[in-house]
This record gives sequence, C-alpha cells and structure tokens, in this order.
Amino acid sequence: MLLAQDLAVAKLPVLVFDPLAEAARVAHECKGVMVASSAEDCIARAGVVVLATPWQEFAEIPAATWT
Repeated sequence: MLLAQDLAVAKLPVLVFDPLAEAARVAHECKGVMVASSAEDCIARAGVVVLATPWQEFAEIPAATWT
C-alpha cells in the first residue's frame, strides 16, 4: 500500500482493491485513495492497473477483463 499512499500524496487519483481490507485502512488514512468493491470493479474503473500481489484469486480473473 505504500505505492498507493505515495501516488495519492503526489495528487494522483488512486483506486485500490485488497481482499484483506488493508485498502480500507489506507483510504481512511490517506486522502485521495478510493477503494473498489472488487478486483473486477477496480480493473474496469482504472486507466492503469498495478498488480502487486500474486494471489490466486487475481490469476483466476479472465484475461478479457484485463483489456
């Protein structure tokens, strides 16, 4: 979540998803960080996606969702 915090401090729009709810804490602490309701929602709303956690649930998202 350090990347999300750094981007938000730089005044860039940040949308995150974290299945362990760490994102909610970061969004609460760092103005400018928004939390998506699901990985698919985050992908659909983002201009750029950074996948920083190699969890299986992300690998199971169909390839067409990423385009």
